This record gives sequence, C-alpha cells and structure tokens, in this order.
Amino acid sequence: MKIDLPGMKMTIMRNVLAKGLFIALLTGPAAYAVEPVSFTVDVSSPGKIITNKFSDINMWMIDRTWLQTADTYPADYFKSNFPFIERIQLMAATGGNEDRDLFKNPLDRTTFTDYDFDNLIRACESILAKGLKPMIKTGWVPLKLSANPRMSASFSTNLRPPSDYEAYYAYIKAVAEALKSRFGLEQMQDWSWGVGVEYENRDWFEAEDGQSESTMLAYCKLYDYTVSALEDALGAENFRVGAHSMSVTPGFWQEGDFIEHCAKGINYRTGKPGTKLDYLAISYYTTVPGFNPQSFINAVGKVRQQALRLGLVNLKYGVDEGRVLNGWDNLVIYPREVQHPMQAAGDAMLFQLMVDNDVDYFSTWCLTTQGLFGGIPVVSANFRNLAYRLAGSALLKTTLSGKPAVATNEVNGLAGYDAGQKVLRVMLYNFSTTQYTKEIEYTKATEDLALHISNLKPYPGQEVTVRAWRLDRENGNWWETWQNDASGWNLQAASFSSSIWTLSLPEELTNRADVDFWNSREAAYDQAGQMTYQDEQARIDSSGQLVLTSRLQPYGVLLYEIFPIEVAQVEGLREDINEDGQVNIMDVISLLLLGIKNPLDPQADYNRDGAWSIQDVVSLARDISNRRQSQIACSSDRTPIHTLLETAP
Repeated sequence: MKIDLPGMKMTIMRNVLAKGLFIALLTGPAAYAVEPVSFTVDVSSPGKIITNKFSDINMWMIDRTWLQTADTYPADYFKSNFPFIERIQLMAATGGNEDRDLFKNPLDRTTFTDYDFDNLIRACESILAKGLKPMIKTGWVPLKLSANPRMSASFSTNLRPPSDYEAYYAYIKAVAEALKSRFGLEQMQDWSWGVGVEYENRDWFEAEDGQSESTMLAYCKLYDYTVSALEDALGAENFRVGAHSMSVTPGFWQEGDFIEHCAKGINYRTGKPGTKLDYLAISYYTTVPGFNPQSFINAVGKVRQQALRLGLVNLKYGVDEGRVLNGWDNLVIYPREVQHPMQAAGDAMLFQLMVDNDVDYFSTWCLTTQGLFGGIPVVSANFRNLAYRLAGSALLKTTLSGKPAVATNEVNGLAGYDAGQKVLRVMLYNFSTTQYTKEIEYTKATEDLALHISNLKPYPGQEVTVRAWRLDRENGNWWETWQNDASGWNLQAASFSSSIWTLSLPEELTNRADVDFWNSREAAYDQAGQMTYQDEQARIDSSGQLVLTSRLQPYGVLLYEIFPIEVAQVEGLREDINEDGQVNIMDVISLLLLGIKNPLDPQADYNRDGAWSIQDVVSLARDISNRRQSQIACSSDRTPIHTLLETAP
C-alpha cells in the first residue's frame, strides 16, 4: 500500500496453520518443558472504557505540510489509512522567527498591529478538510514584541519574553478573534491550545538575565496573558488550554512552580487567584530504541501528583512529543522512531501503561517514511492501527502467570470487550531491549504462550472466529527486507546523513544511486509492511472457556479478535453490593447510598419486599453479620453499583 494513493489495502489470509501462527484449541493445559507464560482473561469483569491513545501528531513544518502537500491528498486520507489520528499539534504556531511571526513585516517595530493570519487560517482549513482538529501551540514571542530577541541555537526561535505583555495579549487575542471570525465558536469548541513547547527548557524560553527564577516568572506571566487573551476572545467555556513540560529530564526550573501558580497563584493579568488549566503534557524520549516503563510512569506521575496535591483533579494528561532520540549508533533519529521490530513491542508496552495509568494521549512525529504524506507506512503506525481497534472496548480483568523462557523478555498484554460488536480483543507482546541478530537467538527468545478465556457464553454446535494480527520481523514490517537489501547493496554508515537506523528513507540517503535503489525497491518494502490477519474457527467448551496457544517472536505483538462473543451469567455473592469481591461494611454503606439516590432501583430492594427502605440496609447488615453469603445468578450485564451511584439523581 503506497501511501500516495488513497485507500488502505489489507491482505486477508485464511488458513489453518499460517506461517508463524500455531493456534491449538485445548481441553487442558499444553505440555511444555517449562511452564509457558499464561495470560488469563475474565470476560465477565468489564471495567473502564479504553480510549484512543495515539490521537495526536506533532507538526513543525506547518506551511510546507498543510499549505502545500496536504491538498494533494484526498479528504479521507487519514480516515482510510490512519483513523486513529484526530488532532494535529501546530508547534510554535504564532511566532518565534521571521517565518512564524504572524505579521506582514515581522521586523518593522513602528507598528505592532500589521497582523497577517492568513497562513495559520489556511493551515487550520486544511486540517479540518482532512477530518481532523487543530491544536494551536502559541509562541514563541514574535521578534518585534521582544526588546532584545535572541535566537535559540537549537530551534532557531526567539528565546525572550515580550517587552510589553499587553501588546502580546493584543496579538494573541487578535489571533483567536481572526480564527473565530473564520470558523465560528461552535467549530472551535473542539480545538485545543497550548502555550509554548517544553516550557522549562531554556533552549525554548529564557528570561533576559538568564536566571531560572526570572525565567519561571516570565513564563507564568506569558501563560496568564495568553489565557486571558483567549478567554476574552472566545469565552473560557469554549476552549481547552494547557502546557507542555519536559519532565522526563530535569529542566531549567521546576514544572511544579508553574502548576502551583495556575492552582493558587495570583494571575498576572487579572489579579485574581488561579489561571485556567485543562491539561498537562510532558515529553517522553528514550536515548536509544526501546522503552523504560518506570521512567515513563515517573515522568507522568511527576506532574500528575503535583496537580492532585494542589486540588487540580479534572485535568487531562498526555505526551506532546517523544519516543526515541538516537539509534544504537548514538546518532540522531529525526522522526524519533525506528523501523526495527522492537519499536512496535515497546509501543505495545507503552499502550498498556497508558491504559492502566489513565494517560490520555501520546503525540508522535510520523506515520510514513516521509512524515505524514507520501512514502510507505512505518511499523509504529501499523501498531497504532491495531491499538485503535481496542478503542471503545471495556477493559477486562487479566492475570499473568508462568515465566518467560528468556529472563530478559517481558511478556504481557491487555484485553477489552466490545459488547455492541460482540468482539473480544486481546493484545499480547514479547518485549526485550536485547538486540538479536542471529536466527538461533530469535528462536531461543520466542515465547510459548497460552491464552485462557473464561466466562464465555457457550454456543452449542456453533463456532467463533479467532482472528490473529501479528507485528514482528516477518509480519507488518519491512525492516528485515530493507536490511537484507542494504547488506547486499553494501550500504555503509557514510551512506546515511545521520543514523543508519533511520526510517526517513530515502531522504537520509546521501548518494543518488542509493536513493534510486530505494525507489526501485519501495514497492517490495511496502508489500512486506502490509498488515495481514489469519482467521480460524474455534468452539467454546461447555464450561464457557476457550484456550489458545501460540508462539510469540521476540519484539512480537499479537492481537486476537474473537467473535461473536457473549458473556455468560456468573455466580456472585448477593451481599457484595459494591462488587469488589468482598463482603463487609462498605457494602452496607453502598446500599444505603444507592437507596437514598435511587430508591426505585431494583438492586436497592435487598429484602425483596417491593420497595427500598432502611429495612433493606438492616437486612444486609444482619446477613453479613451472620455470614450468610447466599449465591445468586448475577447477569454479567448488571450495571456496576459505582455507576449507579454516580448517575442516580
């Protein structure tokens, strides 16, 4: 599937034993030399809804991408190829150098009102035409609004704060009003705004005196004046705004100072306590390919814990940029990803952590070998398409047992059930940071895996479909084909403008002959990277269980889709009102609250006398006291008690 043509092709393979896939339908555990990793899914335990975690893409080259390239692609380009993309983050969208400052003459200091918002408006039009929403990251400060602008050596944008914050307020207000005039408030309510990029990074923003304290105060003031301008132009209820810190690495000043300022500091423009803050985002990079789960959790937790400590309880949390800084040769990788299959397995672990820890989104840099448009899809985009298939499903309870055959392998996953489509989805991965290069190493690091699914509704005489999607070095990834070609073509480190691990191809090839070679083989790489699935039929046993076994290569990702699936009725404890698996005083309190909030709910009528009263609470307390835990058949689609308590009038 070459991306400069509309439409996404999926090769469908239907066979019993496809290459790399061994599914056995069992009545008992398989026999292995060592106990394999076992992953158990209870479909009767629906929890929170899994959301789309890879909804955003960063955009630095705004004009080139959205004013030139995008218009040559069909309106359904993203929907057909990358449906998980919802939002484009326009970085430094309102200034910082002559190309970004939204003035007719960015260097003319005799006027501060010669606004020219045409390119920003056109970029937003182009984004909307593709069915997406813009996030406008304001900043940095236009050159003529700083007394002594200084260009960042790293990013070529102005480091300095405004010399006149009221002039900057007027500028941002004019930006918002121009957009409102073109698109209307109703359209813009789904947009987001950010103030700067990595605000505690002195390579982006630094006060005139170069001190951390004054830089922190200047940024807080810049944030206040920006938000005030947006509120006055759009109304505080009509937009979302937040800020993006590094957090994964120490900054020039502490992000907690900014969060505290928004929570209870005095607003520099209004003079009142606090400033509107709807989300906090971080950057998350690893130095070389791989993934470090603990550092990710620590980085997100760093800003979340400070916000919660200050009473900011309803914020969204995301990652506004990140993934991989360098290849294993320690040379920079500009798309911040690699095509090595380790990328997909690391992204799978990242996805699981985001779901488990309520991280709302991760914004990345590319979808194809040429960025967003053109080229061929990269493996991370294939993975995100798989992860997106879980969006809207209810997260299920899972347990992991057994040990990986190789101690450095991390085998895990997650599961979700879509009751509307009657589809169970289980994603599994085998992640390792070890670089395997020999076939025998791959074989030894391949994991036997048993998947146990319980509490399914049996279908006497009928079968369900077991669909398997794989991402590994042989499936959905063109890396190995490219590596074999590169070796045969005798490419060397000098053949690349930066890292040999780049996926920006053929852009980062330095010789014309090498570029021509890539172009001659691109269709083959495209074919090797196509997503495929294999279907089999299976029977759920009479006890409502299904057991599947498979093998998972190192760096492998496997997504099962099993359908049609319904959930069996399960036996539960009648006294377990809050459904936490225990019977105690908390159930008495839960019944009391339920009855007060919704006395007509049948679940509140514990003693079954036809109506809720305090006698239901007394009966429950007596039964618990007497340890009378009678069994009842509780339908699996019974509304969870915590949901009833939250929604009852």
